[in-house]
Amino acid sequence: MERISNDIKALMNQAEIEIENFELKPGEKIIAYFSELPPIKGFPYRIILAENPDGVIHSKFRQWDTSYNLTQWALGIYNLDRLRIIVDEKKKNPQQIKQC
Repeated sequence: MERISNDIKALMNQAEIEIENFELKPGEKIIAYFSELPPIKGFPYRIILAENPDGVIHSKFRQWDTSYNLTQWALGIYNLDRLRIIVDEKKKNPQQIKQC
């Protein structure tokens, strides 16, 4: 059964859980991260750098698409199980990391 709410705080709490939910591969560890959790009209996101056991570093990104979801839920009734999360992952070479 899907969770429905009219509580904006419950919606924001679920969004925070969703954007922090990175699926790491076995042996992978987070070496750096940055999060931004602005008010409801913003775009909450989190970026991490993860290193695998071979030393390869990936940047991973998760963002809640508030523009899309809040247009769908204009009446103030939120489906906490259907947040639209934008996901991206890129492999980084050591020169890119040193420049950061």
